[in-house]
Amino acid sequence: MVALTLIPSEILPRLFLSNYRTARDAEKLGALGITHVVSALDYTPVLPACIPPEQRLFIRVEDVPNADILKHLAQTTAFIDDALRADSSNRVLVHCFQGVSRSATIVCAYLVASTSMPADYAVKFVQTRRNIVCPNSGFRSQLKQYARRLGGPNVHRRLIKRRPTESL
Repeated sequence: MVALTLIPSEILPRLFLSNYRTARDAEKLGALGITHVVSALDYTPVLPACIPPEQRLFIRVEDVPNADILKHLAQTTAFIDDALRADSSNRVLVHCFQGVSRSATIVCAYLVASTSMPADYAVKFVQTRRNIVCPNSGFRSQLKQYARRLGGPNVHRRLIKRRPTESL
C-alpha cells in the first residue's frame, strides 16, 4: 500500500490525485505536465517554482472526521474547473499528505459538481482509479451534504459557474 501512495493517479483526463511527495517533485510534475496544484494539508506546503503562485490553491484542513472540509469544496471545485476550462493543455494535481482522504474528498466533490454522480458513486469511481482512496467518515458525510446542497442531477452546472467567493 505504501508504494502505491507514491504513484500519482489520473482520475479523469488532466485531473490527478497524489500525495505531498509527488506535489513537491518538480521533475515528476513536469513529466505529468501539471500546471495547477490544489493542496489540502494542515500546514503550508512547499511547492516547486514550476507551479506559479496564481496556479496554486491551498486549503488548510486536518484529516480528522470533525474537520470542516465542506466550507472549501465550492472553492476547490471552481479552481479545478477554471483550470481545466482555461486551456486544454492544463493539468491539475490535487494532493494531501498521503493522497487518501482530504485530496480524494476534493476530487469527489469536483465529480459530484461537474457530473451527475451521487457522492457514494463518486467515491467508488475514484477508488477504481486509486485503490487506496478512503475519505474519513466525516468527509464522506460532508461530501453527501455538498451533493444535497447542489440539489441533484443537472444542478451542478450552476455550481461550476460560481466563483470561490460565492456561497452555496
